[in-house]
Amino acid sequence: MVESKLIVGEFTRFRIPRESEQPTHRNDPDDQTFVIQDRKGFQWGNTPFLWLHYFPGQISEIELHGGEDVLSGEFSGCWMVVYRKGGAIRVGHIGTTQDPKKDLPLKEAWTKFAFNASPDDLIIAVNPLRSWLGNPPPRAHNDVPPDFKSHLYCFVTSTCRCFAVWLYPQQNDPTGGATRRIAAKQEIIPIRGISLRELFKNDLKGTLGWAELGEPGMGE
Repeated sequence: MVESKLIVGEFTRFRIPRESEQPTHRNDPDDQTFVIQDRKGFQWGNTPFLWLHYFPGQISEIELHGGEDVLSGEFSGCWMVVYRKGGAIRVGHIGTTQDPKKDLPLKEAWTKFAFNASPDDLIIAVNPLRSWLGNPPPRAHNDVPPDFKSHLYCFVTSTCRCFAVWLYPQQNDPTGGATRRIAAKQEIIPIRGISLRELFKNDLKGTLGWAELGEPGMGE
């Protein structure tokens, strides 16, 4: 498990895969919100893991299998979800942005999927930033100054445990940005089951999309 390699206060080398990389193919041609990734070959020390990239306005997903953890980030308010789809357990990063209006179709797409799914297929969801207990860890003298990035990441293990970790880049880094200080980590307790239908209830309340779903989660 990658979490065991994350020793707070130590340094690690981790370079985020390029944003220009696109998912290998899309799922559901009639619903382009979900995109499938197949990002293998990453290692933390000698421990392999799968990388799940953030794509604004889309739900990137990757199949959870083979005992490998899934890492995604950076998180500044997005949800990370685990669900069963097409017979396979998948991990998704719901790629919300800072524009609530532009996010409405994405939030409606997830809510529609979750409402139509069996409760048994809605496994867990975590919001690493909202669920973090306390303030973000303070910067050390050589950490990069506060910037527009959160530097907060989340692991989902093969047994669906969730860990949030702050990884601060270093100033004057000879590795070109790959060296990061493990500033803090916490295990995040997820929500489960039909609660996944209401991740965006407050955002969608009063919209046509929410009304068409008939108040998902109510009366169950």
